[in-house]
Amino acid sequence: FDIPENRVSVLQIPRDTYIGTDMTSTGKINALYASGPNEYKGIDGLAQYVYDNFRIPIDHYATITMEGFRNAIDGIGGVTVDVPKAIDLDGVILEPGVQTLDGNQAEKFVRQRKGAGYSRGDIDRLEMQRVFMASFVKQFLGTSKAKIASMLPGLSSQMTTDMSVGEM
Repeated sequence: FDIPENRVSVLQIPRDTYIGTDMTSTGKINALYASGPNEYKGIDGLAQYVYDNFRIPIDHYATITMEGFRNAIDGIGGVTVDVPKAIDLDGVILEPGVQTLDGNQAEKFVRQRKGAGYSRGDIDRLEMQRVFMASFVKQFLGTSKAKIASMLPGLSSQMTTDMSVGEM
């Protein structure tokens, strides 16, 4: 977040990005988090891997569980997005069009990668995540500081970050 410039930069790496079987049994970057070599295990290790191999510095990170994600979305009153195609995932059906998604619907929107006419699988999912994040940030920035502060204690057990509360 670059507050003075009113800009957000997010790095998205497709989960199936091949990094070699010397790093993980599947050779995919998403496996580093749980089963990579010690220096690249966990979120700190993944950030270090990205820097060591791509020279992209990760200034800060935040992870959130899916339960925390759903709770955060519900806490700000949902997120309005334009669903491009019908989505049916785990019994949750989203029709195309502009709508405000609750936490459960938002989870399905950002996780969908097969079906829904997505011919590029995970690449299309990353695009939908960008669409969602842009809408989320807009909604989040319009949420009062008091409301955000009241949500933090409940979300703290669902999040991992290298930022202090003051930095956040």
